[in-house]
Amino acid sequence: MRASSVARALGMSERTMGRKLAQEGSSFTEILQQLRSEMAVRYVEDASLPISRIAWLLGFEEVSSFSHAFKRWTGKSPRRMRDAA
Repeated sequence: MRASSVARALGMSERTMGRKLAQEGSSFTEILQQLRSEMAVRYVEDASLPISRIAWLLGFEEVSSFSHAFKRWTGKSPRRMRDAA
């Protein structure tokens, strides 16, 4: 997902969207990371979805990159979180 695409869908420039988000104390990157982390947890809870598929769905090119991000977001690896569920 790109900021330019989202801004265009909202009918504003990327710069305007950035300014409005900054006024709210946020940024596109922060919101995107929060959304990805929330979706990652939901997907990992679904045992029918392979971890590699989850990584792809969330836009990661490498499963290892997804695993590192997931651990940063949750404190656990995707496998460990899935096994605990």
